[in-house]
Amino acid sequence: MQQVIMRKKKIIVAITGASGSIYAKLLLDNLSKLSDQIEQVGVVMSDNAKEVWSYELGHTGYSEYDTLIFMAKWTSMPHLPRGPQSLTP
Repeated sequence: MQQVIMRKKKIIVAITGASGSIYAKLLLDNLSKLSDQIEQVGVVMSDNAKEVWSYELGHTGYSEYDTLIFMAKWTSMPHLPRGPQSLTP
C-alpha cells in the first residue's frame, strides 16, 4: 500500500467591502483551527471591508487573528490583474 504525503496548503483570502462580514469571520475562525492542514493564511482586506466588519460585527476583531498573516491592502498590489472587478481606477 502506497503512503500519500499531503503538503500543507498556503491560502490567500481577499475580503471586500460587501455585506457579509459574518461569513468572512466564520471562514477566518475555521481556517485558524486547521494548522495541521494549512501552513499559512494570507488575508487581504480593503478599507471598506474593515469598515463593514466593524459596522456589522460591532468590533475590529479582524486584527486579533494571531495565526493569520495580514497582507498589504488590495489596492497596493499592482501585480494583480486589473479589470472591471478592480478596486482601483
